[in-house]
Amino acid sequence: MTDGYYNVIMTTQDEVKSGKAALDELVKQSDILVATPETIEKMQKMGYPIGTKQITYGEYLDNLFAKRRAMAGANITKLPMLEESVSNATVTALYEEMKECFILGIPGAAIILALILLELSLKYKIYRERLKQDPNCRWDDIEALDFRASVVNLRKRQVLSRADKIQLDKFNDSVRNMYIHYKIKEIIDGTIAAELPEFNVATGKVVVHKDVDATKYPSIWFSAKRAVDRARIIEITSFSVDWVNKLLGD
Repeated sequence: MTDGYYNVIMTTQDEVKSGKAALDELVKQSDILVATPETIEKMQKMGYPIGTKQITYGEYLDNLFAKRRAMAGANITKLPMLEESVSNATVTALYEEMKECFILGIPGAAIILALILLELSLKYKIYRERLKQDPNCRWDDIEALDFRASVVNLRKRQVLSRADKIQLDKFNDSVRNMYIHYKIKEIIDGTIAAELPEFNVATGKVVVHKDVDATKYPSIWFSAKRAVDRARIIEITSFSVDWVNKLLGD
């Protein structure tokens, strides 16, 4: 639900009644409705029954857990697996956090954790290589490296091939950077909403926009990103975990 053309005020009860019926139908068909505070206030003054609903913590948790449990059954079989040979407690613990988000249907968080997991694994690989030459080498120096510098370091050590470096650099430029820095418009670029219903406050009618470029509607960026996250979670987490296994698996 976007703001609509709310500069014209409805004046008759019949118009308001008709508008309520249209809005009720839209609510039934929608998971999320978006409106500005000004629009909400105006609609309330016009007689629309818009308010807040209070629920107990227990009700909230029951609803949340039921929803997450339903997702978990479908998600668990798609989880990319960390090899048992990756014998690093910190990496394993971070993977477990990612796994929980993945299984419980929180794709945005799972993606971010997977990206962090990959970068951390690059650094641990550097650390292992340095320990071979200097048992007293300091982790602090390695922790200060960013993703690209870590890849360069491993390429110089010939741990990574030229093709490996190209692949990781491309992933960094095309995927990791926009997620780590939350460049939301870049993340949703190319996302098209087949239908975007809009409730017109002035007329009480619902207008359905077709084939909408999500980047042009800031009010739905968050919703578009959720759709992108769901579509890309397997690709991104699998890429990251595969590389963790390559780097740290024995």
